Amino acid sequence: ILLLGATWWPDEYVPTGVPIVQIDRAAGQIGAGIPVNRGVVGDLRDIVPRLSSRLGQGRTDRSEWAKRVREVNRGWKAKIEQEAAQDGCPVPPQRLMKTVADVIAPDAVIALDTGDHTLWFNRIFQAKRHDIVLSGHWRTLGFALPAAIAAQLAFPHRQVAAIAGDGGIVQTIMEFQTAVELDLPIIVIVANNGCYAMEKNRMKAGGLDTMGSALANPDFALFAQACGGIGYRAESALQLEQCLRQAAERRKPAIIDVLTADTAVPHTTL
Repeated sequence: ILLLGATWWPDEYVPTGVPIVQIDRAAGQIGAGIPVNRGVVGDLRDIVPRLSSRLGQGRTDRSEWAKRVREVNRGWKAKIEQEAAQDGCPVPPQRLMKTVADVIAPDAVIALDTGDHTLWFNRIFQAKRHDIVLSGHWRTLGFALPAAIAAQLAFPHRQVAAIAGDGGIVQTIMEFQTAVELDLPIIVIVANNGCYAMEKNRMKAGGLDTMGSALANPDFALFAQACGGIGYRAESALQLEQCLRQAAERRKPAIIDVLTADTAVPHTTL
């Protein structure tokens, strides 16, 4: 297995007993997620073309494999497009991510919090020239808002958005006051489903009581206004689109409170 710029994968998708070679530009990432047989430190933009040219020497025709990859890719895109076309109130998380992808600037910086919305983003969002930051190693609740503030300070002329669940945003929500004081035009999108959805759905899948997974949330839009920012509430995908466009035009710190369904991510298990 050749592992390129990554440190982890779900065990059920990987054969056991296979030698692993990991390539990463950061030496500290080598072997950080799983034990490897060989590590190579370097930039993928330099190493991968060199590997490809060496591996291609004397190889058989791979056109059938390339065709199969294209077919699977088309099938997957059709599946997620069908999922993302769903509508309703609360807003399906798939539709939320599709709406953000349609409206947000193609070169925006997006800070992701930790939660089931992270998985929905990974499943649905089709990146263009976006820079996406997340707490990949520690998976810290509350990461998105302070990360968005840092990104906006580093890139003042780019659009910056944070996507967080209601369980994550409350961990660091007072940092929104910092964004207001610094007049940073970040857009905070809160997927408000009233629970720790990932934990709730895993408990349900395992036949357990979901006690402790429910959340009693404040009005996030009113909170934004109380801090001196702009607050919106969206109960449909259309309202979310309108709020995103208004927030981008006004260029002030904003929170969009999106009433979101607590749909279980496919293949959820305890």
